[in-house]
Amino acid sequence: MQRLLAFLAIFIILICGIFVFRRLIGIYKLRHSHRQIAEVAEDISGIAKVAAAVAALAAWSLAPVGIYSFFVSPPLVVLIAPFIIAFAMGASALSSVARIYANKADSVKKTENILKGVDSDG
Repeated sequence: MQRLLAFLAIFIILICGIFVFRRLIGIYKLRHSHRQIAEVAEDISGIAKVAAAVAALAAWSLAPVGIYSFFVSPPLVVLIAPFIIAFAMGASALSSVARIYANKADSVKKTENILKGVDSDG
């Protein structure tokens, strides 16, 4: 049962990694507007949080404990869990920065349009 849980956790983490990789490749196909980049960063942050939750749950349930931990090597998911959690934290921070930057860029654009006399809402 533990081996099945470890394989399932690694599979889910790999699927999340493929999604993140596809979204990163997709950035180059965008027009590079601030709003679109912020949306991609938010998607990556969300899937990284899912991968971190799966890794943390698997590490919690599969990590060897007590004297037994000296005689066996831990499963792969236990070893990579801290890195996945750190990636999720970094992705969340970058997503927040991208969202703030996109909001700032939108407000600057609205201010410039108001000063030019152009109505951006209608």
